Order: sequence, then C-alpha cells, then structure tokens
Amino acid sequence: MAYPAADVAELQESKDRYLFSSVVSHAMFDRSLLLVEGPGDVAFFESLRRQLYKDLPPSILNRMRVCAVGSKTAFGPWLRLLRRFTNPGSGDLAFSVLICADSIDAGADVMRALRESGVVVPVALSTAITGLTSGLDVKTNPADSSVMSARTVALNTSAMAAAIPVHFSAIDLEYSMLEALSDARAIQFAQEINITATSCLDLMAKMGSKGTAAGPSEKVGAKAPFVRAELADWLNWDEISLNVKTLLWRWVLGASADGQHPKRPSCLT
Repeated sequence: MAYPAADVAELQESKDRYLFSSVVSHAMFDRSLLLVEGPGDVAFFESLRRQLYKDLPPSILNRMRVCAVGSKTAFGPWLRLLRRFTNPGSGDLAFSVLICADSIDAGADVMRALRESGVVVPVALSTAITGLTSGLDVKTNPADSSVMSARTVALNTSAMAAAIPVHFSAIDLEYSMLEALSDARAIQFAQEINITATSCLDLMAKMGSKGTAAGPSEKVGAKAPFVRAELADWLNWDEISLNVKTLLWRWVLGASADGQHPKRPSCLT
C-alpha cells in the first residue's frame, strides 16, 4: 500500500530531502524503526534483534531496523519526516517509530521532538519526562541511580499504555546494558575485553556510563560500538533488564503486520 507524504512548507521539504540522502534513509524500506542516538546503541540493539530469530518469525524481524540519528537533539527531524507518510484514507502511519534516548539528559530534547512532530503527550507523562532527574545526582549519590532507573521504568510503562513513541534507556545505554548483571559476571566480561573492573557499577563507568561516580576507562576502544555488540551476544537473556526487554517487545509489535498477533516470547519476559 502506498503512503504518500503530507505536504509541508518548502523549507521543510528541503530539510526532508537532506534526510532522505543521509545514511539513515534505508530505514524507509522497513516498518518498525527504533531511533537511537549513536552507533553504540545500533550495535547493541541490532545484536539483540538478531538473537530473536530463534523466537520470532522472519516476517516480523526483517521489518525492524535500528537507526542512529546522531545525537539527542536530532530525533525531531526524523520523527517529523517519518510521520508525514500516512494512508490518505485511514490516516494510519506508514512507519511505527520508537525513540530510545538516555533518561539522564535527553528528556527535554525528546519532549521537543514529540511536540514539533505533532505528538500529543498527556500532561502527567510530560511532567514525568521533564522531572526524570529532579532532585537526583547520580555522580555524588550512587543510590540515586536506582531511583532514576525506577522512575524511567514507570515512565516507559505509562508511555506504552498511552501509545507515545518513546522508551527511555535507564540512565544511559551503558547503565541499561549492564544493570541486571551480577558483579561476578561483570568482572568476567571486563576480563574478556581486557578492562579492569571490580563490580558491575565499575564496569558501567569504565564503559562510559554517566550514571556512576567513577570515570570512564582510558583504554582505547572501551566505548567502541563493537564492544556493545559483543556484550549483547555474550549476555544471557536473564541478564538483560526487563526495561530493555520491553523496549524490544514494543519494537517487535511495531513490525507486526495486520492479522499478526505474535506471542511475547519467554526471553522477553
């Protein structure tokens, strides 16, 4: 079915033509699009998507793509463009789009992207997004990290219920990747990638998380995308947080065609 783009002003049309010529333009051939900030996010989530071929049909998984938009300020242009394509009869959107951003510092940028794309966000959810970090300082109080993670999970649950196309990482990608991992297993993975770490929180910091008091590793490559892909392949499903699993499930649902009602696999529960 053809989904023509809605008419926009000439300046916006010029901006959208630029996006079409970018590296993310291949997303236009897919159905369920996960918009993330950078290549590390792409590496991690794409590796997890590929592992789902054991549990879900290719007809769904082949319609899913993760796209790096470049920064937390760049979600808006892509969301506006993708929401231009609708069925003129039903008004259905051509693409199911889900924004995944860091809860520690991207709330205001995500709200701006939603507002400028015509997404009406319930007041309670808008308040929760703008207040994600209120009263918290994860750099000086380690206990605040778990509080922010819990706030993020509650917010994402509300966003899913309200069909708002956003799902925040708990604090940031590095924290989200590792928050369900035991200290012993974190130390084991650190050894695999030749990083010295004494705990899970220490490994988060070494890999670049903004959710801990410690600083990142000085080892070249500690924050490289291939390390995130390697971690995704190395983790067991029970070592991946429910917040990440729910993000994956929302991404899956966006790729389901009319008449398809996939059952949530046990690996994502």
